[in-house]
Amino acid sequence: MPFFIDVRNSRGTYSSSAANLLAKSPALMKLRISEAFILNSIGIKLLITSYKRLYNPSTPFAVFSDITKAEAYCLETKNNYYRINEIEFSKLV
Repeated sequence: MPFFIDVRNSRGTYSSSAANLLAKSPALMKLRISEAFILNSIGIKLLITSYKRLYNPSTPFAVFSDITKAEAYCLETKNNYYRINEIEFSKLV
């Protein structure tokens, strides 16, 4: 499923253990198709891009300031994911 993460008005940073948990948790890895971050500050944008580069570069993500665009991204990635898996499954049958 796409993760929709609202970090507007957030401040600060995160610990490396928290970043590792979010990036490498087996339960989250099974669920996560993509990530859409909603933000309204350049500081948080820098934090997110650093996190993605260091801890989780393989999960597709996008950064938005508009909730509607973020929701559209989530729906698009979900539809693409299930369409691709449906095609691959049909090849096996």
